[in-house]
Amino acid sequence: MKIHILSLASLLIILAGCTSGSTLDEHKFTLTGNAITSNELSCETIADSSVYQLDPVQNGVITFKLTKGTDKLALTIGENYVSLITRAAVEQGISESEKWPILEENEEHVIAGNLKQSAFGSSLYSFALNKKTGFAVWTKVEPNFLYVPAAGGFIQYLQCK
Repeated sequence: MKIHILSLASLLIILAGCTSGSTLDEHKFTLTGNAITSNELSCETIADSSVYQLDPVQNGVITFKLTKGTDKLALTIGENYVSLITRAAVEQGISESEKWPILEENEEHVIAGNLKQSAFGSSLYSFALNKKTGFAVWTKVEPNFLYVPAAGGFIQYLQCK
């Protein structure tokens, strides 16, 4: 739960520079939810958004993107973990799924998170699935984007069946 709250709080801090109450862009999707009845799920990305400062030398220039989702992922809800692998990862030859510890699970939802270290730095991931509707949110926030010393992140909104 703490990691999920931290991920959302980090995105809010990133977006704090926007004028209060202003909307940069808005897209609406009509979706029909479905209750989750299995621990083996197929999820499709409905919307994908990201925010990065690609060039910190250009003070104040931040890139925001909102795109229609194109990726799919396989999701397994294990006893103490959530395991997921994306179609994009499989297409790159990755066959091992990532396993993130479950932080909270009940009959209504499951929340998992992972703090990951790599050659590029630290990344905080979170995944929250509403079991009543099948809708999920997957986030990633990081203090550096590749070799650029500026914070960034993404949010994907998914429909799981």
